[in-house]
Amino acid sequence: MTLGKPDAGKPPVRFDEGRSETVIGPSASSTRPLRLLYRSPESEAILRQVLLIQKNLLGEEHPDVATILVRISAAMSVQGKPAEAESFARESLAMRIKMMGSEHAGVAWSLGILSEALIAQGKLDEAEPIVRQALAMSTKLLGAESEDVGYNLVALGDLFQKRGKPAEAETFYRQALDIFKKLSGGEHKGSGFAVRGLAAVLQQQGKLAETEPLYREALAMEKKKSGNEHPNVATALAQLTRVLMVLEKFAEAEPLARECLAIREKQLPDDWVTFNSRSVVGGSLLGQKKYAEAEPLLLSGYEGMKQREDRIPANGKVRLPESIQRLVQLYEATNQSEKAAECKEKLTGFNQTETEKQATVPRP
Repeated sequence: MTLGKPDAGKPPVRFDEGRSETVIGPSASSTRPLRLLYRSPESEAILRQVLLIQKNLLGEEHPDVATILVRISAAMSVQGKPAEAESFARESLAMRIKMMGSEHAGVAWSLGILSEALIAQGKLDEAEPIVRQALAMSTKLLGAESEDVGYNLVALGDLFQKRGKPAEAETFYRQALDIFKKLSGGEHKGSGFAVRGLAAVLQQQGKLAETEPLYREALAMEKKKSGNEHPNVATALAQLTRVLMVLEKFAEAEPLARECLAIREKQLPDDWVTFNSRSVVGGSLLGQKKYAEAEPLLLSGYEGMKQREDRIPANGKVRLPESIQRLVQLYEATNQSEKAAECKEKLTGFNQTETEKQATVPRP
């Protein structure tokens, strides 16, 4: 039983919004069923069992064993466990270097995946030279306009975005997008990652007029690639919805938010992002002053996320206080001062808890 060969150049794991997307190999369709499994708690146990089978059949060190280690790393990333993702990525990298030598497309792939796990943990100084090593290796082995180079540029964009340097990040995302457009006329699967990263940093720079069409482009790409009911389409819908709500285009945001929610309720019924989507739909109604319709969605959205708080990855934690703030706005707008005060107390409690957690994190 094998799950693919690591001998071709492969893009790094990509994830965001708790919504997570994963690119595991050159053919998205070949790994799509596995990507859907990665979000479920059972996926880790399944992948670990496959790892044991691989090791029993093939030995402790084999290319297919290295590949399944990468897949486990991807699952850990999708589930918001970047420290564990790092550990598996490092194990895969060491195995590939031993089997393939220090310069090989498979090694560059593992370097890229390791860098993603480091970036997710905020280990940016450690991640940067690893991404640049992967970029240099991919450029040398596969060419300056290969898809692997594009994915490495996206990773650099992610890194500089996290450093709070959106202008530098924008440069990397644009370079990546240029490569993907040359490869497949704008229809390469990597284009969506570059477009979404570019849209995010433009939004950070306040360039909202440029941001909305990019998210619409990303949504169209994702629907063409994955169909209308894939979780990645829900992610693209969520991102476009968020921009429209920032622009106070609440009536335009509502149908997109509902479409996102419908996909997630069908595909990810018990995932925290589904309850976040309920809150977002409620927020779009709140912006239109449809208070009676908004309240049950805002309440169920908050309560569902609160019950699943331990499953929310670090980059998604902000969604919980956002859901509380929407309830505050609802109750203030409807003159329910006691309920508004209760929600403000919850918001203060959440912020205090997060501050205390941050204080216990060791400084580098």
